[in-house]
Amino acid sequence: MTSAQDSVARSAEIAEVKKVQAAWINKKPPEWVRIHALPGFVRFPHMRHIKVLGTESCATCHGDVRAMPQVYQVATLKMGWCINCHVQRQVGRDCTLCHY
Repeated sequence: MTSAQDSVARSAEIAEVKKVQAAWINKKPPEWVRIHALPGFVRFPHMRHIKVLGTESCATCHGDVRAMPQVYQVATLKMGWCINCHVQRQVGRDCTLCHY
């Protein structure tokens, strides 16, 4: 990353921190832009995945967010992508695990 890119990333980060601080001061929830969205008929319990994959495994679905100047969706998060992950890790594939 060049120093100009680093400066732009740092400015963007400061602006986002200020948004969160303002929300806290005004006792309002921060306004987030949803990046990773799943259909309403799919349930994704993060805790279940963290127990299996570990706390450092967020990058499996979200990518290396720390290195992104702006967060973007890395994985498709479509059913086939999820099933492939379940097959690789030899965990349950019962439909009711995600569809309930």
